[in-house]
Amino acid sequence: MEEAQIIAVTGYYFTGSSAVIGLFQEFDNTTVFGIPDEKYTATKTTNSSEVTFFSNGILFHLVEKYFKGSELEQDFWIKKFINLIYRAYDNKNISGWDKSPFFYTDSFLSACTNFLYSVLDLDDFTLNFMKTRRFPTTLYTKDTIFEKCSFIYGEGRQRYIFYRFKKMASKDFEQELSKMIDGLFSISSKPYLIFDQIFNTCTGLDPCEFVNKYKTGKPIKNICVYRDPRDAYVAAFKANYVIEPVSEKIVQSYKNRLISEHLKDKNPNRLMINFNDLVLKYDETIKKILDFTGIAPVHHVAPRSVFDPEISKVTIGAYKEFMDQDLMEKIKEGLPEYYPSEQNNKTFFSKIKKIFKFGKS
Repeated sequence: MEEAQIIAVTGYYFTGSSAVIGLFQEFDNTTVFGIPDEKYTATKTTNSSEVTFFSNGILFHLVEKYFKGSELEQDFWIKKFINLIYRAYDNKNISGWDKSPFFYTDSFLSACTNFLYSVLDLDDFTLNFMKTRRFPTTLYTKDTIFEKCSFIYGEGRQRYIFYRFKKMASKDFEQELSKMIDGLFSISSKPYLIFDQIFNTCTGLDPCEFVNKYKTGKPIKNICVYRDPRDAYVAAFKANYVIEPVSEKIVQSYKNRLISEHLKDKNPNRLMINFNDLVLKYDETIKKILDFTGIAPVHHVAPRSVFDPEISKVTIGAYKEFMDQDLMEKIKEGLPEYYPSEQNNKTFFSKIKKIFKFGKS
């Protein structure tokens, strides 16, 4: 089976990534994990789930501490990772938004635990013993099942669990990490595998590039959807997922999401899409997406059946009708990088005023 091209669709908090997820569900050669906004879709979709396994940063910190952490820090993040994989597998979700029996499967658990078997410092008895059991992260007083395992330290009631990485070359660790990541994405028989919000843009990291560093084969392509921060705030307000209505906090939250940095960089694996363009310049923007992903237009078999740009027009410029126009203006003033055309106009008219002022004197 040919390797699927993975496409990660990312938003910056109510900026419209669900519209692109809806769009991809109109193709006949995609497997999509995502939640289109039901207010703007005409069809019920399958796999309505955000897979957030990579979004919480635990895997990134685990790898970071392998290279430059103390043993206590390494143990801490190993246990966090263990708790993460079992919670995801048992509940089929991590955050509540990402309930997915199609991703958190036996193969998911196998890929994660095989990674642990390969990188943890376990003696032969422990390695064989744990092949049929789950790695514990807490030890109860009467719990004796793991007493012969090499990750148990201390005596009697002073016993505790402590995990160490085995001594191995960095390239060997990275090879095992690559095996796990490749295994996690081997879940689709269709040539394109789409995820909504699999990478969190609020971590201060660039998680898509982090995963691409270790993933073999085709690099993940990242489509980032941004929009006017004022419209994004109003959308969050209407959904009751709002940031505290203090302009400084709203502005800082957008700066933390790295949008302006992503707009400036020239990463060939990232496509920045303005939500307004997706709605108002639909055909032009669809072409950009298809050119970026490599999907042939012939596979767009049900256009506008899930994402209908006409329905979404009502959300553009919604900030103009918002009750607190002073707050909207402060958001705009605090984020001038998102209004380059208006800033250019201001600069132009400022120069004109100076010229006329100079002429009068």
